[in-house]
Amino acid sequence: MALALAAAMTVSMTSAVFAADEIKSADDLEGKKIGVQLGTTGDADATEVKDATVERYNKGNDAVMALKQGKIDCVVIDSEPAKKFVEKNDDLEIVEDIFDKEEYAICLSKDNADLTKEFNEALKELKDDGTLDSIRDNYIGDDVGKTPYETPKDADHSKGTLTMATNATF
Repeated sequence: MALALAAAMTVSMTSAVFAADEIKSADDLEGKKIGVQLGTTGDADATEVKDATVERYNKGNDAVMALKQGKIDCVVIDSEPAKKFVEKNDDLEIVEDIFDKEEYAICLSKDNADLTKEFNEALKELKDDGTLDSIRDNYIGDDVGKTPYETPKDADHSKGTLTMATNATF
């Protein structure tokens, strides 16, 4: 029997791992035993499923292993990790659009066009030279912990420090 990952967010999609022949929509999750990584969007989404039992794991990989061992019916997880699990497991597949899309954004002042331009140029450079992929791979896939990002020693700090805020519980 094939297992499936169901994707549903935009930048970082929540996905779910299921018995492919049983899960085609969110309604098919009712009454299932769902594995999640503790404290994630997938945890919150799964908690809302009618009559479902949510099993929480410290790592997404632990939830996928429980699924493969038949301990749970599915795993709800972000799409990037889901893609990596599918690459490494022939018995997994992704089922799309089970949950609502979740988007992430960076907000900059409209009054600071120069900062916006520089920020976009820096992101493009990090994408083009593979740095963003390396950062992602440090947290997801076979290279977890192997490629931590370090600011280059010759980085130009002459313009000061960029300060940002984020959701501390996420």
